[in-house]
This record gives sequence, structure tokens and C-alpha cells, in this order.
Amino acid sequence: MVLVANPDTKLSPGSIAALIDTAKTDDRIGMIGPRILRLDGQPYPSGRRFPSLAVGIAHALLGGIWPSNPATRRYFGAPVTEVGDVDWISGCCMLFRREAFEAVGGFDDRYFLYFEETKMALDMHRGGWRVVLDPRVEIRHREGGSMRSAPFRKVRSHHRSALRFYCDYHQSSPWIVFAPLVAAGLVVRGTAAVARTALLQRMKGR
Repeated sequence: MVLVANPDTKLSPGSIAALIDTAKTDDRIGMIGPRILRLDGQPYPSGRRFPSLAVGIAHALLGGIWPSNPATRRYFGAPVTEVGDVDWISGCCMLFRREAFEAVGGFDDRYFLYFEETKMALDMHRGGWRVVLDPRVEIRHREGGSMRSAPFRKVRSHHRSALRFYCDYHQSSPWIVFAPLVAAGLVVRGTAAVARTALLQRMKGR
């Protein structure tokens, strides 16, 4: 098995052993993750769907100002209450079957900090492996902690990886023709995010 976990996660005793036990129940499980809670105990979306173009755009535009909008709810999916398959799991804690990890070539080094777990899950699915969430296992995660000191780099990396994943996901689909439109939208969204961060920092006197 191969474990990948962010430094800002808090693993509960026995959590990794429990994930290993679940992975051993089916040799086709290539990637598995736990249920994730924020430090205050609130649930964090742990197993998500690959978004369609419409859902991705709506979530990007509305997620920050209307968190409960239909697109964001669809993107995050219904809360998982039992062990089951998902499109992809959060990258803050992932356990891989080594055979599967090596079969798909490990992480795609074109991705930096964001969407690398999403691309890995896509590769797993395409390779015939299962991606599973086990909500019986819980960990705590400080959301955004790994990049808290570099907000501008975070925005740039996030949007660049988002576009790259869109192209990889739709590489054999008619939706690939919309890649320039997606790129333009991400530039606008990223610019707005950088401007907002700069304004907030100035207001705080940084």
C-alpha cells in the first residue's frame, strides 16, 4: 500500500489500518480515502463527482456566494454513509494499492498542488480500478493549511490545474472544443480571486 497525506491532516488512531482492511476486501480497489472533517468537526466534501461543463461553470461562479446552489450540491454529491464507489476523493489523505498506483504511472507531474488526486482517480477509473470512500474512517483536516502562506500561488495553481483536468477529462469528447471558453472563464475567475485576496490583505494591513 502507498499512503499520501497532507501535513495539515490529523489522523485518528487506527485510521490507516482501517483503510487498509477495507482495501483488502476487494483486489480491484486501487484508491481509497476516509471521511474528512474540518477542525471544527463540520464535514468536508470527501467523495465528489467529475463535473460536467455546466455544473463546473455554475459551481465556479456560485459556490463562493451561494454554497447550497444545485450545481455545487451535485458536484459534491450526496453524503456517503457507507463504503462505496465515488468519482474521486480528497487529496488530503489517500491510500493506494501499490499495484494500481504503479499501473497508472503514479501522479501526473503536469499537475501541481491541485487536481492531482482528481486526475489520479480518473486514471484509476480508466485503468479498471475502483475508487472508494470509507466514511467509517474519519480524519481532521485544516482546509487550505498547506498553502495558507502563499495565496496568490494557490489561485494560479488551482486554475491552471482546473483547465488541465478539463482537457484531460474531455480529451475524447466533443466538449473539448469548449476548452478556450473554459480557459477564458478561469482567467477571469482567477483574476477576480487575486484582486479580492489583495484587497483583503490590504484591509488587514499586511
